[in-house]
Amino acid sequence: MQGERIDWAAMARAARQGADATAEMAKARAGRSAYVPAAHLVGHNDPGAEAVARVFEALADAAEEAAG
Repeated sequence: MQGERIDWAAMARAARQGADATAEMAKARAGRSAYVPAAHLVGHNDPGAEAVARVFEALADAAEEAAG
């Protein structure tokens, strides 16, 4: 594992794709969103998935800056 490069950009893209896919969900099965009516879920990313995507995007940006 030593010397392997982490592809933060690929992870950020995957996290964003996953977060954006949650906007198509009509029913949440866990968390606070499980109590929200379907009409209010569709078209909006799950807040937890959105937060994870933003963290990975920030990590990808920082890695790109560090690489120069």
